[in-house]
Amino acid sequence: MSTRSLGEPRTAALPRSFLLWLGAATLSTWGDSVMYFALGWAATGIGPQWGGVVLTTVLLPRTVLLLDAFSLPATGSFPRLFVDDADLPRALALTSSAGRLVRLGAGPAGGLLVALAGLSGAAVVDAASFAVVLGVLVVIRPRHEAPPSAAAGPLWHQVADGLRLVRGSPTLRTALGSVSLVATFLLPVASLCIPLLARAHAWSAVTSGVLGAATVAGALSVTLLVARRGASGPPMLVAGSGLLVAGTGTLAVAWSPWAGVAVTGALVQGVGTALFTSRVGPILLGSAPRTHLARVQSLLVLVQAAPLVVAMPLLGSLAAWAGAGAATTTCAVGTATAGVVLLRQRRPAS
Repeated sequence: MSTRSLGEPRTAALPRSFLLWLGAATLSTWGDSVMYFALGWAATGIGPQWGGVVLTTVLLPRTVLLLDAFSLPATGSFPRLFVDDADLPRALALTSSAGRLVRLGAGPAGGLLVALAGLSGAAVVDAASFAVVLGVLVVIRPRHEAPPSAAAGPLWHQVADGLRLVRGSPTLRTALGSVSLVATFLLPVASLCIPLLARAHAWSAVTSGVLGAATVAGALSVTLLVARRGASGPPMLVAGSGLLVAGTGTLAVAWSPWAGVAVTGALVQGVGTALFTSRVGPILLGSAPRTHLARVQSLLVLVQAAPLVVAMPLLGSLAAWAGAGAATTTCAVGTATAGVVLLRQRRPAS
């Protein structure tokens, strides 16, 4: 294992096998983003409550299967299998930047695709992207093979082993707890609140996609910088401050009657979100032993997906009762509160 610090800047080229996998995974992310936008736009057209319900049904099977370490959590562990530990922050930042770069165009592309080919067209595009990933996975091999887990026996014994690991690690517990709060209040903004706000202002699907793209652009500006220069600053201070920034941007999106101001607020929200994720991501992946990478990743995605199963329908109902602005304001306040909680942590997770 390298003696360099996880946060120390590094300029060596990343492995080609990692870059090839990243290219395929990025294409799949684009397909997913287009499909998810199409679902959100179509569902919110039926009504605010149905928007929350439809997006929740997407989350339910994924949440149930997460602790079986299926595609999503397993993929999340890949960067540490392809690169050395010292390069992990750069690899994660590059992965995040690539994902956000395609999402930058996925919102407007999703709006255009919905207008031209409907929901079925978005589904075909998403399915084709997964075929490309499958082909790449057949031909590449990671640099570091993950050793088998010490847990033996049935699958549920292995799940319990991963839970015991997290329970015994204050760093992992703190990081996963903060991600859960952010998932509850920040993740629904792009998929549910922005389409509802766009419909409330009589903005088009393309305008809604541009708002989502502005969020991605703000985040991309941060992750590209981290990918180039590495992470810096006390983790909890940077992460907590980032959530305060994200909450402020979300509040601007909630109450702006003009699309231009809302786009600026979405840009600010993206910057704050990336400040948070750029510090928490390396902590989670770098703190887990290689034997438990997929297990920790499954728990990471679980603490993001499980709160959304509850938050999506509740926010949809709140929007139907009090308006899309009220639902989005709730998300802004919750995000800022999560930032305050992180800033009050006396021991940074590092």
